[in-house]
Amino acid sequence: MENSIGCTIDCVEPNPNFVEIARQRFKNHPYIQIHQSTFEEYAHESALVDVVLAATSFHWVKRDVASAKSAALLKSSGYLVLLWNKELQPHEGTVDEIREIHERFAPGQFLFETESQQVKILEAIGQMFFDREYFSCPHFGYTVSSVWYPAKRYIDALKSYSPYLKLNDSVKSGLFKTLLEVIETDYGGAIDLKYVTGYHIGQKA
Repeated sequence: MENSIGCTIDCVEPNPNFVEIARQRFKNHPYIQIHQSTFEEYAHESALVDVVLAATSFHWVKRDVASAKSAALLKSSGYLVLLWNKELQPHEGTVDEIREIHERFAPGQFLFETESQQVKILEAIGQMFFDREYFSCPHFGYTVSSVWYPAKRYIDALKSYSPYLKLNDSVKSGLFKTLLEVIETDYGGAIDLKYVTGYHIGQKA
């Protein structure tokens, strides 16, 4: 099959189930290779690369490895690109009702962050991975999007966030059932959410 993107991509993923899904998804794209490995253990056997890119994942990499290994994989003019997403947040018109439901079932669970707070968090997260021994000071930028999520999709997103995973089943059941009912009844089945995405780009020193 023709390489429509003009480059080859080596993907690194430690979870064997995710690796299998990715390999099936890209089985007709021979220029995309999926490697089951952690970034720390990954052994890159081909030529040096132009870009090392990580999407909301580099916080799982050991900090004493992140910069050094990224630099070792890159050509002299290469770039480390880090992408980040913050948790979806309700807009001002719905946040009070969402907070009240959380307080009813899981007091203290609902953490509302303003756009400026989320941007500061994203900027700080990425900076720590650009050791000045290996990379120039990274450029940081971000975008803010509004997205409409059907009620069930919003609940599924909440279920994937770490704080919700820690709740016991009865609390989650009551919380998610009520949120689903309120969004269906009061908001026509979908909720308007704010989505902050950030990026850091640093060139190899």
